[in-house]
Amino acid sequence: MMRNILIITILTFIITACDKEIELSELDDKITVEGWIDEGGHPIVMLTQAVHVDHTARSLSDLSDYIVKWAKVTVSDGQHSEILTGKFNKKYYPPYIYTTGNMTGKAGKTYSLTVEYQNHTLTASTTIPPRVDIDTAFAMPSADTSSFGIKIIFNDNHSTRDYYKTFSNCDSTSNMYLSTIMQTIDDRNANSNTIENTIYRGRFLDSDYKPGFTRGEVVMVKLCHIDSVSYAIWKDYENSLSFSRNALLRYNNNITSNIIGGLGYWCGYGATVKMVKVR
Repeated sequence: MMRNILIITILTFIITACDKEIELSELDDKITVEGWIDEGGHPIVMLTQAVHVDHTARSLSDLSDYIVKWAKVTVSDGQHSEILTGKFNKKYYPPYIYTTGNMTGKAGKTYSLTVEYQNHTLTASTTIPPRVDIDTAFAMPSADTSSFGIKIIFNDNHSTRDYYKTFSNCDSTSNMYLSTIMQTIDDRNANSNTIENTIYRGRFLDSDYKPGFTRGEVVMVKLCHIDSVSYAIWKDYENSLSFSRNALLRYNNNITSNIIGGLGYWCGYGATVKMVKVR
């Protein structure tokens, strides 16, 4: 979906980099998973070898060397299993995904993931909560009216404990939804059954980042109803981005992962998408 973004282990570092040359090296030989399945959608899995910072400078183009292309990836819903097909797809980044059209996500089901590659076996499981509709979505101008946020309003069942994550996509040539800034929601922090939030642009590899949307842009907003494990993963991810930019508040905690035997995430999304044209 998400995503949501680049593989978490790589992205967490790249987002904070200021130069085109970055310092990377292999982190043992661990595999990083970025995978999700939407309600009504097909499973999407991307695999890379994990990298971390050291004193060896490498260009961003070398990241393609870390894509894992020959893994056996299996998803099961408890009744039947599907082996995903690996293929190049330029609408994602990294541009290589494992997927299948023979399995569609359904709310309430649990989906297990198994990745087998060389001497690695990685496993994870996730559930898909029912989708929650976006009732209203519209552009809100900033103070100087030169940029905009997108305000979304949706109804939450306050009798149950629920979690949400928002993503956005402004690129019609891409299927990647980027994580919006500080928008991982625990409904226990809401004051009523009606939740209102203003979202801004997700950040990718662009160094000249501006959070506001511009006039004329078409923004696809994705609201995902998620389980508690997915909430912990995305909340840690947001904290790492926020605090790693503050020289006084260093964030050294590892991002939560539900991948046994590797890094990354496998998340189920009760997803609703709404299009907003910024006027």
